[in-house]
Amino acid sequence: MVSFGARFVNLPCEMFNDAKYFLEQAKNLGKEPENDWLRWRYLRASIIFSLISLEAYTNTFISDYLRNVEKRPKEADAFDRKKLFLTQKFEQTVPQVIGAHIDKTKSEWSDLETVKEIRNRLVHYKRGKEVYKDSDFYGVNIINAEKGISMVRGMIKQLNTLIGQQYPPWLDRPQSWTIR
Repeated sequence: MVSFGARFVNLPCEMFNDAKYFLEQAKNLGKEPENDWLRWRYLRASIIFSLISLEAYTNTFISDYLRNVEKRPKEADAFDRKKLFLTQKFEQTVPQVIGAHIDKTKSEWSDLETVKEIRNRLVHYKRGKEVYKDSDFYGVNIINAEKGISMVRGMIKQLNTLIGQQYPPWLDRPQSWTIR
């Protein structure tokens, strides 16, 4: 038996890898109707994991930034106690903490709004609403799952650019753990 020692897992990266994995699984299925149920499952998972990844990363980004600044903004003390939606964190907490704003004119912001709406349609499902239409702008489909992946990349890169920091290497490679 091989012992690996302590493993430190990067959960935002794990969730991002899951989003990419489930998108690939959906793409690899044939177009036959008997594959629809499985494709929809994979696409739902990809969309939800994209948002989980971004929210987890945003929380750690803010916490890490606050830990490393000499003068903490007064509002920062309340960050861990606030229960904000993801977009509220970008609109309120990020500017308060780092003194810079996310660029809402970039495609990743509109993609975040789209993917968030899809997630809300799934989580707050109401009978009679079709969620799997390929032609629906807010449908659970490959195009929107791809938007989720590119949106996560874009938002994380944008956050890091705001503080003059390199974005995390796991956005470009799948390894999410280190052994020490």
